[in-house]
Amino acid sequence: MIQDNHWTSSPRHNYARLTLSVVSTAFLSGSLSLLGMPASAQLLHPLTYAMQNGNTGAFHYHDATYNGSGDVNTDFSALSGGTGYLTDGILGGPFWDSNIDGNSQSVNWVGWSDALGGDPVITFDFGASQTFATTSFYFTNGSTAGVGGGGVSLPAGVTLTYSNDGINFANSILQNIAPDNTSAAARFIDVATPTSARYVRADITRGNTWIFLSEVNFVGTSPTATPEPGSLALCAALGLGGLAALRRRRRR
Repeated sequence: MIQDNHWTSSPRHNYARLTLSVVSTAFLSGSLSLLGMPASAQLLHPLTYAMQNGNTGAFHYHDATYNGSGDVNTDFSALSGGTGYLTDGILGGPFWDSNIDGNSQSVNWVGWSDALGGDPVITFDFGASQTFATTSFYFTNGSTAGVGGGGVSLPAGVTLTYSNDGINFANSILQNIAPDNTSAAARFIDVATPTSARYVRADITRGNTWIFLSEVNFVGTSPTATPEPGSLALCAALGLGGLAALRRRRRR
């Protein structure tokens, strides 16, 4: 399956969108579960992801908070069995150089140059089969200097494949990404992914010397998902109340 993506937006829109997504999906999931209906789409969280670490240029572009095996301070170190920047729910600034910490690390951005010898590949493990609806990648398109700053641009595309054993991957979905020569700001690239599997592998095709990725979001349904206890009262009061109001309107 091949898709094309020409959508762009402002960083402010993207931050608001991530927040609203978390709130709305949690509310809807809890409401429907209380009524004995299938859970609605929600954010799905991988247990681990594996990949080669980012590397160093003018600064360090490592996955600095990764908590699995591998050396987070070594360029292209094989990381596995943990999670880090890419699934922590925190978006990097609009550019790869928006926030450089005291250790010369680009905060909440992982960057891979063409010195990798290929394109970055990330494998996400959810522990059990999930049903995916959309996968979103938060890429930047340049630096504070502008589009393509530092040899950084949006990737040319993302290919997603799926597996239940972590060995044999299939059901390829290719998302082509159109170049943007007007805005350097980061944005989500959305991929429609109507697939069920335990593992998701993302092959990211570079469009310039560097690829910078901050976050990957998965939206879908999980067979093990349950609403958080704190949301049950809210869902009961608002969700059921809303349905009652809707029924009254229909009777009129």
